[in-house]
Amino acid sequence: MPIDPRIQAALDAPLRGRPNTPKMKAKRGYAFPPGTGPHGETCRTCRHATPHDCSKRYWKCGLVNWTRGSATDIVLRSPACSGWEQPDA
Repeated sequence: MPIDPRIQAALDAPLRGRPNTPKMKAKRGYAFPPGTGPHGETCRTCRHATPHDCSKRYWKCGLVNWTRGSATDIVLRSPACSGWEQPDA
C-alpha cells in the first residue's frame, strides 16, 4: 500500500520548535555537586540538612542561602556533597 506523498514529506522533514516539556527550574539547594562527598553517605546523614515545615516538610541545606521556593530544596536520598559533615551525637 503506497504512502501518501504529503505524509512522507512530513515524516522526512526536520523537527521544528521545542518539544512540549514543562519548564523546570535548576536546583540550587546543594552547596556542592551531589556525589562529591564521602562514599555511602547521603544528604539525610548530613548535619546541614534542616527541615522547614509549612503545609509539607521541605528539606534545605544549611550551607546555602535558600529561598522559600522549591529551587533550593534538597533530596535526602541524593549522594553527599563535599560539604558533608557528621551530625552531632
